[in-house]
Amino acid sequence: MNQRTADTLVLAQPVVSAMSPGFAIAGDIIIANAPDPVFVSDLEGKILKANEAVFALLGFRPDELIEQSLSRIISPEETREFMAALDEVVEHGVTRNAVLKPRSASGEIIPTTLNASALRDSDGTVIGAIGILRDMRELDKARAFAVGLIENAPDPMFVSDLQGKITLANDAVSQLLGFRTDEVVEQSVSRFISAEETRQFTAALTEVVEKGVIRNVQLNPRSASGEIIPTTLNASALREPDGTVIGAIGILRDMRELDKARAYAESLIKNAPDPVFVSDLDGKITEANDAVFALLGFRPDELIEQSLSNIISPAETREFLAALREVVEREQTRKGSGPGGNGRKSRADERGVSRNVLLNPRTASGEIIPTTLNASALRDPDGNVIGAIGILRDMRELDKARAYAESLIKNAPDPVFVSDLEGKITLANDAVSQLLGFRPDEVLEQSVSRFIDAEETREFTAALREVVERGVTRNVLLNPRSASGEIIPTTLNASALRDPDGNVIGAIGILRDMRELDKARAFAMSLIENAPDPVFVSDLEGKITLANDAVSQLLGFRTDEVVEQSVSRFISPEETRQFTAALREVVERGVTRNASLNPRSASGEIIPTTLNASALRDIDGRVIGAIGILRDMRAYEKAVRDLEASKRELQEKILDLEKFEEVVVGRELKMIALEKELEMLRTAAEHALSPLRGGADDGRGV
Repeated sequence: MNQRTADTLVLAQPVVSAMSPGFAIAGDIIIANAPDPVFVSDLEGKILKANEAVFALLGFRPDELIEQSLSRIISPEETREFMAALDEVVEHGVTRNAVLKPRSASGEIIPTTLNASALRDSDGTVIGAIGILRDMRELDKARAFAVGLIENAPDPMFVSDLQGKITLANDAVSQLLGFRTDEVVEQSVSRFISAEETRQFTAALTEVVEKGVIRNVQLNPRSASGEIIPTTLNASALREPDGTVIGAIGILRDMRELDKARAYAESLIKNAPDPVFVSDLDGKITEANDAVFALLGFRPDELIEQSLSNIISPAETREFLAALREVVEREQTRKGSGPGGNGRKSRADERGVSRNVLLNPRTASGEIIPTTLNASALRDPDGNVIGAIGILRDMRELDKARAYAESLIKNAPDPVFVSDLEGKITLANDAVSQLLGFRPDEVLEQSVSRFIDAEETREFTAALREVVERGVTRNVLLNPRSASGEIIPTTLNASALRDPDGNVIGAIGILRDMRELDKARAFAMSLIENAPDPVFVSDLEGKITLANDAVSQLLGFRTDEVVEQSVSRFISPEETRQFTAALREVVERGVTRNASLNPRSASGEIIPTTLNASALRDIDGRVIGAIGILRDMRAYEKAVRDLEASKRELQEKILDLEKFEEVVVGRELKMIALEKELEMLRTAAEHALSPLRGGADDGRGV
């Protein structure tokens, strides 16, 4: 039922009167215009009224349904359920989601649900029910579609109720376990797993009810052949139409493939072109590829199961063990960091990795080879760090790498340049020349300050300091001047340029031409300014930064009296707090809906409105404000007032009719009493005249 139908029925219900012809007219109008199938029945289940949507749903003519019992179109069992629903309406005033399957004129059984509310007389006594039917055929199609998705899913998927009974399982489950579908469906999960795992599965179902989802539950079901299959279970809640959890949808992951994945990972290490090795947390080498042996000149049996301290100095051994600790700590920091953060986000973002540790291993011939080590965490299936995967880089190839890096920069499609820590440009590609219109020799060996103003030069210097401290800086606003004098809006992303020792010696900068983005922003502003609804933009402190003409028309202020003003200028302190709470909701959820605001117009009028707002984000996706749309509720409130006035007027007419009825009935009773009295007088007169009539007859005889 749509909201308009519900509101109309609720407004009409208080004026129900069994004796009121006025209500009959109003009720007919309400029911007839409802878009959903709506009917009225008495407490015996006889249909008194029904709208066109009922006839369209069932295919009967009005004269085939009106004044007929519902038992004509539903089964005896459903008739009993309907009468029980009527009892619930009498007791509670409402019943919801009663399942009915009426037969249509063509004999089709139509699945529906019934929501019903009490029909009352003027004394408040329940005299019947107003029922609204919902055609569930589309929902059944949706359910069938969902079942189809599960049955055709490539992964093993099943559905269970909250007692652990499997109600649906796809072919992938049968293939995994080796059972036929009929040997799985309607069986308890406990048939396939141990008693301990059954308790874990039951606990997982409890968590699904509470949280809506559970992940990575370890299950080891027995297959038809008796094989124990290691799996993990991810499950989400299965809900009925009102949102109540009635079961779980589970997806199993066959962990036997994990062994294959491990073998594949070992293959990747062995076949990697770079020197790659694996060590435990004590620095013992457990695996190494041929590139390590080629770099150091040792045989495999001379390195495997040996400590790294055999080939590096004691100082470097301490550095390597410190690097291993860093891998573990950063992984733990990543796991421990929550939504609130704790100031160590840069470390957590490393996700269990250590970079550019300087090592100088000795080869079999005694040569000292300068290398750098990048190491990442080696984890067990539970995600615990049990060692490190290290990649050595032979720094003798650094010159070749530098030449290769310069080639990448020169051939990059984006404007890329290299500067030292004083801001002198040491390298720039052709895209920089195309952006600014200068020849390469007019850019190289020049200070960045030649192309930007003094203020931006200070910002660029601060960005270089951030690169030194953090290794990267993002979205620095620069507006360089081109050869033609044009100011070009750009953003700069820069990362650190390091020497072989890892020291920052400069920055590699990438410019992004923002002219197209500015056009997009202008287009977005045009959409807001030309919107027919009142639309405004505010920052997170509630200051209005943009408002269209519809806002001015609504409030009666000029645009310059609105822009750069706080929203608190137009609403009360209490609503200002509500607006601030709405902004917080926008930051957290990206949207807020139907916040009630009553701004004051220029004339002092309080205008009832509702606010819908969505997040305004910067280039990096951070919420920097809100885009709000106001809806003028005056017409709506006037309609509500008119309805209330109509209700009062109708009640007054009902009272007048009842008074008129009392007068008419009183007169009829008096007339009946007079007629009875006249009849009694006639009878008495007859009795009195009878002797006289007898004497007259005797005299004539004589």
